[in-house]
Amino acid sequence: MAFNKENNFEDGNNLIDFKKRANPYANGANAENLRIDDDRPEIAASFVVTSATDVTATLAGPSTGYDHRYFKVMVSDQSGKTAVQVGTGTVASVVVDTLSAGLNVNDQWLVQVSASVTLNPELDGDNQRDLQFVIESPSTDPTIVINTVTEGAQVLQITQANGSTAVADGGSYALGAFTAGGTTEAFSIGLKNTGDTVLRITSATPAGDVLSIALGAYDKVILPGKVFIISGTVDASGAAGAYSGTVTVVSDDPSNASYVITVSYTLA
Repeated sequence: MAFNKENNFEDGNNLIDFKKRANPYANGANAENLRIDDDRPEIAASFVVTSATDVTATLAGPSTGYDHRYFKVMVSDQSGKTAVQVGTGTVASVVVDTLSAGLNVNDQWLVQVSASVTLNPELDGDNQRDLQFVIESPSTDPTIVINTVTEGAQVLQITQANGSTAVADGGSYALGAFTAGGTTEAFSIGLKNTGDTVLRITSATPAGDVLSIALGAYDKVILPGKVFIISGTVDASGAAGAYSGTVTVVSDDPSNASYVITVSYTLA
């Protein structure tokens, strides 16, 4: 059944404006999208203290699909003095004047950044993302770069057939022994999302003695904490001995787009 207003949505989902975000769970004919678990802004950003007199939050432009943004940057020292700057719209950077606020450059500074896809996050719903970090020595070592694409992002993990035992990227999964001189033997692996944001699988490609790997009849979207089991086959037609092949899974995991495991087995 297509996703529409009458369906039972995954827990935590609700309707948002179609133009806000591209979502693979949406039914385009409905002219609406579903929000899947996490509606936080996907900000590619670096937060940099450029000197002891100001803090500059340098942000990437709004992602395709977002109409506008809201940014609030607050810097405070250990004595409680605070400097705040708010930017709205398609903001490239926000500069906080810490000199005029009298922040002590010999203190640690706490930087808090709030970001939203709406101009009025307090009025328009709970889709605000909050980040914070400490600048330990603003007067002598002010530069900090944080890649927020990987903070709280989706993370692919490949598992054994049980869906829980991890197979590291570049690692090997030993299937055991099969009878030599056959045709093919089936095996399974799990695709697990250990991150906090929806994971999208692009492809799964076999090589070597792994003859096939099928993503199956699902929409290639894995919710946080969930695992999806996919199946494949290995070549069992050879003589007795050791055999192996690889499976390469491509996803939108920002830290590891291509995850490769070796599948090994013996024929006896």
